[in-house]
Amino acid sequence: MRRIGLVFVVFLGLISCKKEIHSTQNTVLFGKIEGIKTGKLYLERLTDSVAVIVDSVTFNGNSDFSFAFDIDSPEMVYLYLEKTINAPINDFLAVFVEPGKIDVQTTLENFEADAKVSGSVNHEKWVEYQQLSKRYQDKRLELIKEIYEAEMKNNTQKILDINRQNQLLIQSSYMSTVNFALNNSDLEIAPFLAMYEIFDINTKYLDTINSQLTERVKNSKYGKDLQKYISERKNLE
Repeated sequence: MRRIGLVFVVFLGLISCKKEIHSTQNTVLFGKIEGIKTGKLYLERLTDSVAVIVDSVTFNGNSDFSFAFDIDSPEMVYLYLEKTINAPINDFLAVFVEPGKIDVQTTLENFEADAKVSGSVNHEKWVEYQQLSKRYQDKRLELIKEIYEAEMKNNTQKILDINRQNQLLIQSSYMSTVNFALNNSDLEIAPFLAMYEIFDINTKYLDTINSQLTERVKNSKYGKDLQKYISERKNLE
């Protein structure tokens, strides 16, 4: 009985060890896609604004995945799911990774919408920002519907009014992004939003965001990119 008990304890130990993910690289992105049987998951990183595939995992009856890589500072990476059975639409998921272990739990049916990411404060803020952004997107869709109806009725004045509302909505959306970045100036998502969400805003707002960044964030990948971009903008103005 003691021998059987010992074997059982060792077996449990092996299972728990299997769940631990060890890597010599400083970032491990792992997780599970519930419901997937076959397909391929690609890990993409941006290089000079171009998405480059750096790794991939092939599913063949399993649903777990794991990627290990090095990053100098928190960075947005992209998971591209190539489905092969009864699903013609492929899916993308943006994940704001940080050095350490990032867990992604999602489903085959709703790859992006069902995704739950843990282990990254920046990703939590990214989800919060997306919720804010969606409110503006919904309002813009409403205006698009209204302008279509106005065009069908050839209502010129209504079209002009809706266009003005749209411009105000865009301005409000940009300013909400500026405020979101300022309120999170101690995180890398702040310069990321400035670079990729409101890059064409007046330079003074980019300057304002940059001036409020902590020293650590200024020295991050996106912090350095933002400072370089501001300098290039100023040289052209």
